[in-house]
Amino acid sequence: MILNSIKILWLFLLGSFGVAAASGSNGLAFLKVDVDGRSAAMGGAYTALASGASAAYWNPAGLADSDKNNIILTHLVWLSDITQEYAAVKFNAGRHHFSLAVNVFTIPGIEIRGEEPAAEPDGTVEAVNFYTAFGYARSFGGGWQAGINVKYLYEKLYLTSAGGFAVDLGVKYHSVYKGLDWGLTIQNIGKMTQLKEQSTPLPFLLRSGFAYRLPYRLFLQNPLLTSDLEYIRDGRTSFRLGGEIPLVGGLVFRLGTRFGEARFQWTAGVGLNYRAFYFDYAFAPDPFDLGTSHRLTLGLYF
Repeated sequence: MILNSIKILWLFLLGSFGVAAASGSNGLAFLKVDVDGRSAAMGGAYTALASGASAAYWNPAGLADSDKNNIILTHLVWLSDITQEYAAVKFNAGRHHFSLAVNVFTIPGIEIRGEEPAAEPDGTVEAVNFYTAFGYARSFGGGWQAGINVKYLYEKLYLTSAGGFAVDLGVKYHSVYKGLDWGLTIQNIGKMTQLKEQSTPLPFLLRSGFAYRLPYRLFLQNPLLTSDLEYIRDGRTSFRLGGEIPLVGGLVFRLGTRFGEARFQWTAGVGLNYRAFYFDYAFAPDPFDLGTSHRLTLGLYF
């Protein structure tokens, strides 16, 4: 038998990850976890900057930002062996842009105990959250782009599981002002089937933000400043800021901050671009001093 203590541990781990809603009424918190090293290092201020395969999560409209095909693989390591694996591919067919993505979030080692206190658990289980998604986007006149993402969701805890569907919608507008882009996305419009007695409510997200390319070059690239305002239904509104500074030899340095999610949090990271390949790393200390997360992303344009 699984006691309430296991459910409490499950909620605690997700909540302490800094992504659970303040009221605790939202579930599937992994839907709010950054999926790539570049965005995570910039504090998650990425709605207007999203492009390539990572746009399948951040803003599906960003799939139309480039005519290049792209694939990314991301691995996240956090405390207690919690892991996230994310893979996405973006490809084009003329003016039409498509994506396929898979996101798996695993929490292992959840102890099973009986009704009576015991020094040793009866065993351990793992909780798994998963989705697979299909995205589509295209460009329109006047600098506008629009996209949609359809996701199949799955969650499993011990012997119980549930599934569901959700939709993400996004728009981007280039050159609001010279070098300034704007983006808007609405995420997780959908519903889950019941997990035991009731269905898990999805974390409805509304994000809007700007990306500004500074009007001067540093090592042949323009430094970037980004900002996002994020609203989570039944949760807190947070503000995010990010920056990217080019360095020599294809290196870039990134820094970000988040306000309004429990405590102030800062993030940092580096990126390396070499021909069609790139590597991104993000470091994020937990705001409750429970550890740090390390996110690694490998990408390829083809």
